[in-house]
Amino acid sequence: MPLASDPVASFTAAERRVLGLLAVPPAPELPEGSPGSIQVFRAGDNYYQWSLLVWAIRCGVVFILLTTVSVAVVRNLDRVAEWARIAWTTILAVGWAGFAVTAVVTLIARRLSYRLRWYIVTDRCLRIRSGVFQINELTMTYGNIQEIRVSGGPLQRLLGLADVEVQAAGGGDRKQGADGHTGRFEGLANADAIRDLMVERLKHYRDSGLGDAIPHQAAAGSDADELTAATALLEEARRLRAILAVVVLVFMLTAGSAFAQTCAPLSAANAAASAGTPNINHDGTPIAGTSAPDISKGFQGIPRSAQPALTDTQQRIQECTYHLAEANADMPFTLFVPTRYRQGSPNALIVDLHGLNITPLQQILFDGTTDFAERFGFIVVAPMGFNVSAGWGGRVGPPIATAQTKPGSPGEGTKYSASELAEIDATTLLKLIREKYTIDGDRIFLMGHSLGGAGTYYLGGKYNDIWAGLAPLSGAGGIANAEAAQKYKSIPTLIMHGERDSIVPAATSRRAVIALQSIGAPHIYLEFPGKDHEFWIRRGAENMEKVFLFFSMLSKRTNPGFLTAPGQP
Repeated sequence: MPLASDPVASFTAAERRVLGLLAVPPAPELPEGSPGSIQVFRAGDNYYQWSLLVWAIRCGVVFILLTTVSVAVVRNLDRVAEWARIAWTTILAVGWAGFAVTAVVTLIARRLSYRLRWYIVTDRCLRIRSGVFQINELTMTYGNIQEIRVSGGPLQRLLGLADVEVQAAGGGDRKQGADGHTGRFEGLANADAIRDLMVERLKHYRDSGLGDAIPHQAAAGSDADELTAATALLEEARRLRAILAVVVLVFMLTAGSAFAQTCAPLSAANAAASAGTPNINHDGTPIAGTSAPDISKGFQGIPRSAQPALTDTQQRIQECTYHLAEANADMPFTLFVPTRYRQGSPNALIVDLHGLNITPLQQILFDGTTDFAERFGFIVVAPMGFNVSAGWGGRVGPPIATAQTKPGSPGEGTKYSASELAEIDATTLLKLIREKYTIDGDRIFLMGHSLGGAGTYYLGGKYNDIWAGLAPLSGAGGIANAEAAQKYKSIPTLIMHGERDSIVPAATSRRAVIALQSIGAPHIYLEFPGKDHEFWIRRGAENMEKVFLFFSMLSKRTNPGFLTAPGQP
């Protein structure tokens, strides 16, 4: 619509001060034309609303990206050096400060850009001026105009807006802000009326003998107009699709491991089935009419009892899976989160490794595990380790045909072995849990039974910078000598074993204890007289309690490491 005679009057005093600071003239110079023909138009009121919507979407995308990065950084700060913490904290602070300043500045700029968008029509030419930090001004004479049309995407039409596009043969006072030789009167609420005014004046100009006849393209409803409108609609759809793709990607990144794993509450039927066929009562007494197992017979003499009724905490066990890329397969695991856990408040974590032919569900159902985890506030996760016999790493084995090829392997490439995949499964799941939950990096513990005990020794020594404490139970493998014990020199370790274990002899743990003693490594050794390989801990809540009591006392914050007298190495 035509402006008032004093255009500067529409600006507030604050806006005038900003314009003065930027040295921006609040109104453009009038182009060539008779004084009575000059009409000045402005973008419609909804154009400013449209501009604010675009600003909000862009700021929202940046905000989500910054939040995602910040959460990821904060969750990993406890795993990096002090200088890295300072560097990342500084980077985040600068990033958020920059975002806040940029958001305010661009908001002000959009307001002024709307107020400083001028469209002027005379009987000789058209002039478009826009911009705040950079002034863009385009003047087009009627002698060069070839086409005038109205265009607008679906969202513009929803807001009652449209653009008038003026196509010129070339020339004109072109100072940026144009696409080729096209001038755009953007965001008009009365685009049809302004187009008709231009067409009328262009006709009058050419009827006066100053130019060619009005081209057919200027007429409304032409094929060219329809094609242009369709093209504009397609471009707008593409832009919206791109924005949606970014939003979806950011949402997936923010949601993190929720997209990488699925979990379901433990059912009583699954718990009962996991116990297998019982050959002894839960309290260790014989089942009437059933021969008692002979614990001296190795695997054939393992006592097994039925799964008792699930406790309140066992009913909160989650059976989960996530996709392990290196294995090209989904990996099951079980998870328990105590009721006291709060996102943002650091929580202790126990990684619980199963034994040979034991599943993650069977492992986490060892009596007392979740009850004591609830009492002492531990998250417990029991990984699969690729399968029930892979061994948690450190063992040689044939490649798995369905696995991925190891990076950097020679020739056509070597696929991962089961043992390698078991190690990758354990470490990947640990990373996933640390990303999803707020884990105290000074209170991460590792325990395991039998083959899981061997995994506790292996992963405990290889990644000894992670663990605040270890607990191998009836652990295979052990620690061979003093040299091997050096990796455990600063990690408090609880070793427990049944004296009559016929599967992994107690001598394995005794040898590990001797190695730890020889270098003065902190440890506790408990050997249970007359006890077997498994039943004393699987159905011995009083023994499982000792593990949790041990872990509950430990933190890397209060562990000064291996101490020596002054002057000694």
